[in-house]
Amino acid sequence: SCMSTMKDGDLMTAFVDFGNISNGEALDEDFVEDLFENMDDAIEEIDFPEEEDRLPFESFTGTWSYNISNSTWSHINSPSNKIIVKFPSDKYKTSNNVTASLSDYKDKKYIVDMENVWLPTSFVMSVVKDGVKLAELDLNDLDLEESNDLPIPTNIDVSLFLKPFTFAFSGERTSSKEFTAEARFDDGSNCEYVANSNLVLAHDDYENIVDEDIVSLGGFVSHNEMKMEYFLSLGEIFEIGNANDELSDDDMNNNMDIKLFMSGSKIGDITINTTSEEIDDGWGGYTETSTDFIITYKNGESDNAEVYLDPFIEDLENLFQSITGDVEEIW
Repeated sequence: SCMSTMKDGDLMTAFVDFGNISNGEALDEDFVEDLFENMDDAIEEIDFPEEEDRLPFESFTGTWSYNISNSTWSHINSPSNKIIVKFPSDKYKTSNNVTASLSDYKDKKYIVDMENVWLPTSFVMSVVKDGVKLAELDLNDLDLEESNDLPIPTNIDVSLFLKPFTFAFSGERTSSKEFTAEARFDDGSNCEYVANSNLVLAHDDYENIVDEDIVSLGGFVSHNEMKMEYFLSLGEIFEIGNANDELSDDDMNNNMDIKLFMSGSKIGDITINTTSEEIDDGWGGYTETSTDFIITYKNGESDNAEVYLDPFIEDLENLFQSITGDVEEIW
């Protein structure tokens, strides 16, 4: 399955080995803490520029290497256009077999609340172990438009590789009142998730937008052959909710359209259903309300969407339990 592929992938295995993680505990926590605390000591020797709100990329460039024999860090100035960090993949390694790097870094200054804010516009950050790339974050483009003190994203293109998966996100302001975005999750074989959305605003005076000015949100979510298309009249929903302090099922269902498809053919519609139950607790009782998403199929039969979602969540929890420990105890 998709989640099994992630759990058994090279990146997750390397992460578990790094801290010797088992049942939510890092058994080699001291090794990890020493590694990063000692790096802090080395970084303190750098003379940073006065621009505090900007990443001093040029001050960090060069190669940082962990000295396993005495648990210290050394630094050389080469290369001058890249930050390279070399360290062991676990406490038992006798050489630095992991290389992390940050390159092609560019940034731009924006004004937010009368203060200078430097944000990256592009960079590439990667992690390689024993010559195999485990992870890479590639910010291809980030464009913001300054509207008084409120930066508005006009374009973003970023991808994150976590072996064997690639997460890609792109977004664009297609007009002054419309934004589109797409997120894609893929392992290169038969495990693909896609989420696409389109947001429409009533006007482009961004600093004065209220709930009702968010006109609609539409798009789809898909996994391989299954696809859910949705459209929400958010402006109407917000207007009704603000006027009545609450929304009925009819208010929601009349202003949303959610369809479920399999291999390109529609198999059903999804609506909201709210139920209430009086609970007698011996102290006067109370009303317990639950809201469910109901799938109504073409033949008239129906299912609670939980029949699909709950097993997926349970499988996910069981799959990673050896790493995270009991999920219920975490929360």
